[in-house]
Amino acid sequence: MIDEDAWIAAWSSPEPGPIIEISDPEIEVNAVTLGIEGRHYVGHDGLRRWMRDIRERFHARSRAESVEPLAEDVVMLQGRLFMRSEFGGEEEQAFAMVVHLKDDRARWIGTFFSAADAKAAFDRGVTGPDPG
Repeated sequence: MIDEDAWIAAWSSPEPGPIIEISDPEIEVNAVTLGIEGRHYVGHDGLRRWMRDIRERFHARSRAESVEPLAEDVVMLQGRLFMRSEFGGEEEQAFAMVVHLKDDRARWIGTFFSAADAKAAFDRGVTGPDPG
């Protein structure tokens, strides 16, 4: 299983490098937080674009707080997003991600607004590179 401390540190980094190191080259990201429309990113270049979108488009940074195993090859990562508000302050939003693993590296990521939503999607079998 993954090194939870290393994953929390990677997902709290403002740079994509640590996240790329723990991600499979065929990584897929299905991002729905921070916007109304979902976005799909593929590969390490897609992962870089997703991170750039978070920083530049949404003026946000993340702080990972916990990793919870959901299955032998699936974890849920929870944390907080901090976004610059239009009024000069900072807004905060919870996030959760379901992460399917391949050889202990992230292979598929789905973002959710809450841990309950993430867990429910996993339980329904609608997460992962080949959802049922």
